[in-house]
Amino acid sequence: MSLSIRLSLVPASRCCLFGLLASVLFATDLPAANEGGRLLYRYRNEQGVMVLSEQIPPEQVGQEYSVLTPSGRVIKVVPKALSKEEAERRQAELAQQKQQQEYDRSLLNRYSSVRDIEAARQRKVTEIDARQALESHNRTALQRELDRQLSQAAQLELNGQPVPQLTRDNIDNIRLQLSEADRKIEFLRNESQRVRSDFDRDIARFQQLTRKSGEGEHPNPGTDQSP
Repeated sequence: MSLSIRLSLVPASRCCLFGLLASVLFATDLPAANEGGRLLYRYRNEQGVMVLSEQIPPEQVGQEYSVLTPSGRVIKVVPKALSKEEAERRQAELAQQKQQQEYDRSLLNRYSSVRDIEAARQRKVTEIDARQALESHNRTALQRELDRQLSQAAQLELNGQPVPQLTRDNIDNIRLQLSEADRKIEFLRNESQRVRSDFDRDIARFQQLTRKSGEGEHPNPGTDQSP
């Protein structure tokens, strides 16, 4: 038996529609237990008409529909299938939400107050500044040695003497070391700025999470606190 009811196609009387539908559903609900849990599907066809049927036609596959019991109780609503672009966008959104939740959980597990974050920032910045100071000190020493080697080479040339190959090699080597020292110092300078920026973001997010959880309360790290 195939049941298909077009809810908009009752030309005689609108009031008869609900009675007819209720009687049909009531009649089909009685033997439902003996029919292996028979289900009905409700969907809107291409003409915009709401249809109740025992099966989904091929042209409706991928469209939104509801699954009902014969008594009319909605079991679930199947949403419209996403396009490739929509699916990719949704996947990206879910990945971003997951990343945000993991970041929030880590933040709340590591710190219990803004003061803790500020202390951690100070320790990290102090460490980087110390490394930068050491590199600057080493660079100064290299520059002095280069100046000395260049002075010796210039004196030899002034006296009409050839500059030994070892001296030339030393000068080239020191220049390479100076270039590497400049690179390290620049990296550490940028790293210090990045660390400050990251900790500023941590503080702002921590304050946002604690405000959401209530004043003076530490939020549950497993709770979704994504903005």
